[in-house]
Amino acid sequence: MGSTVSTNKLAAAFKTNSGKTMYVLFEETYESNCYPRTPRWGCLMMGVMGEIANIMRGIFRSAGCCEGGMLKGAGGRNITPEGYIQGWLKELANPVSFKDRTFELAVGDSLSSTVPQGEFSKIKERMTANGFEAEATQLENGEKLTVSLYEHGELLASIYDGNVGAWRIIQGFHAPVYGLRNPELGYAPAKAKTFELETHECMRLFKHREDVAVKDQNGDWRNRGWAYSIIGNYVRELWQAELREPGSYRARIKNLRNAIETAPLMPSGAVVVIDTTVKLESWTQEGVTRVVNENSHTIVGHEIHVAVPQDEHQAYRVCCLHEDCAKFVCIPLAAEEPAPAAPAAPTLQLDVLAS
Repeated sequence: MGSTVSTNKLAAAFKTNSGKTMYVLFEETYESNCYPRTPRWGCLMMGVMGEIANIMRGIFRSAGCCEGGMLKGAGGRNITPEGYIQGWLKELANPVSFKDRTFELAVGDSLSSTVPQGEFSKIKERMTANGFEAEATQLENGEKLTVSLYEHGELLASIYDGNVGAWRIIQGFHAPVYGLRNPELGYAPAKAKTFELETHECMRLFKHREDVAVKDQNGDWRNRGWAYSIIGNYVRELWQAELREPGSYRARIKNLRNAIETAPLMPSGAVVVIDTTVKLESWTQEGVTRVVNENSHTIVGHEIHVAVPQDEHQAYRVCCLHEDCAKFVCIPLAAEEPAPAAPAAPTLQLDVLAS
């Protein structure tokens, strides 16, 4: 499996005719499994200073891919989400000036279409929410719109916010690599002096596996996958906290990583509780059926209690149970509840699973 290798970043900025500061992000990358490995610039997204959330969301979304190695640094070296985010924040603080450009927008179903047909319903929603309902209707009716960065920057930002790539209108060779820096257009908020770190309660499920359970808001232990996946998903949603408390991202990621690295092992005698009322896809439901049929269990109401197996093959099956329907209980069940016993009759098992 290949990785995307990020070799350079560039934030460009300009003032719209209405006086708002806008950013255009470029990234130079190549794919490790493609030859020749020639880095090329690409335009990712654009956003308005007053609505920097779109930009931050896009940066943190990409940063979440670093932990598992799907996004690497120059030369293919491993990089952390923190390092990747820091690089972008440094660019945003001292962006390159960007010249005005004119584009023709039209809805189409080809890869080169400036406004993709398959995304138009969502694009229309964003345009309407930002006050561009008339322009959205024109595009919907098949009309072409001639727009420019300086005059229609906010309209363009509502389309090319990262959900739709800005590469559809701005080519990679337009990256102002040798442009002049203008820190006056930069995004450099004062770092938060104090902020509260979250408490992450983590637990390794098996000594021979990498699966980690995390206690959710209801106090239930849910298998969230391997460490890289947990951290990656956390980073993708961290942009909101970073907007509230600038500069906190590094401590927050470190805090979660430490909680996972020092997580204790699930104690023996634990039980996995399967909620049969949760609707699952057929292949996920088949996994539940296998676990129940192959392990000692007890049926309690709409739940199935399975003594957590230590056999590696069965442990794998337990770890594949969907987190929405399975939780791990590490304390004895209530006295009135029957202890795990021999498997019930197959007919009863299938009836419960199908209910």
